[in-house]
Amino acid sequence: MTAELKMLCNRIEYLMSLYNENKHDLLYEKTMSELGSLDYNALFMKINNLPLYRIRINEEENDSVFVETKELYYPPPKAVCNYGRVNKPRQSMFYCSEFSSICELELLYDYLDNYDIGNKKSATYSEWEIKQDLNLLVLAIAPTNREYSNGFAIRNKCFEFIKSDHKVARHTYDNLYSLTSCFFLKNAKKDYSVYIVCSAIANFFTLKFPNIDGIIYPSVQGDTGYNIVLRPHVLDKKKIIPKAEVSMKEWIVSNENLMTINSSFLKMGQINGSKIIWPN
Repeated sequence: MTAELKMLCNRIEYLMSLYNENKHDLLYEKTMSELGSLDYNALFMKINNLPLYRIRINEEENDSVFVETKELYYPPPKAVCNYGRVNKPRQSMFYCSEFSSICELELLYDYLDNYDIGNKKSATYSEWEIKQDLNLLVLAIAPTNREYSNGFAIRNKCFEFIKSDHKVARHTYDNLYSLTSCFFLKNAKKDYSVYIVCSAIANFFTLKFPNIDGIIYPSVQGDTGYNIVLRPHVLDKKKIIPKAEVSMKEWIVSNENLMTINSSFLKMGQINGSKIIWPN
């Protein structure tokens, strides 16, 4: 990390400490302003044969099931009330992962924070098929032990590419990956400002590289795997579609740090056009 980039990261961390939870939008805007002080270049990855998994917690009254296929898609803007790792409020994005277990870990802490011990809630699992190549911006190079299930070692490939480029370009690649590693690898469980800063970074680079379909970054929870966040046009243009079968499982809060899955509860549904058909 260069001295200039280190100073930038320090300034952003100072902003995180300066603006409390009542000044989220100001922290977002200040971070966006700071990011413009350096030059950046990036790596992009085409994926076409990776399974994508998504989980939605059934949050309706009486734990009602999802009956419309569109309910598995990105949420409507009015339902997006808070900052996320990649989105700002009212910015709909499609969060998914390469394994359903990563989805569970990503949802776990929010779920534990919102429900009491013994509380039960159902969650709907869906798997998605990539129909056209997805062009993803790679953020926060992961440790060497993290790989795709299909064998791509992202970190090594990124470093090999960067080292092969000329010195000026190498410097701008380092700016992006050192910056994003600094913040995207932070756990946001006890510091909501991490989400705000990461959201600003993600939106900054989405504006800088407008042709991307989404972003891929390491999952902080569990120290394994990757999260992929896709922009709405990917689903609108049917670049990915849900597979015909979906499942519903029951989550139970065991204690303040643990959620378990009820092994005796499992429902299977079938997607039929715009509808999800569940057995009686």
